[in-house]
Amino acid sequence: MLRFRGWLNQTQTDFSKARGLAISATKDALETGGFTLPEPIYRLRFVPPVGSEAVRRMQDAASADRRKPAAVPATAGSEALDVTPDHHIEKKVDEERAETRATDLLDSGRPVE
Repeated sequence: MLRFRGWLNQTQTDFSKARGLAISATKDALETGGFTLPEPIYRLRFVPPVGSEAVRRMQDAASADRRKPAAVPATAGSEALDVTPDHHIEKKVDEERAETRATDLLDSGRPVE
């Protein structure tokens, strides 16, 4: 089992975005280095009687595929590396408050009971 730890300023970085990018980068680096990672699926194999030529060919092809390191996808510009927090909900609340000019339950000036 591999464990990685890091620190990030969550006022400038969205935790989920940064975590996803870190997992993806780690997986790509391990696969590029020749490590095979377990697949998140289960394969059922129904093997015909031993000695079948078709079975041997399938096993040879499967083992050859496992030896090839996976190609690392190219990063699609700086947008793929954007880890800034999303503020669309705050913007939407501000817009609605500006339209109605009334206080609401999300008003920070209201006391919390």
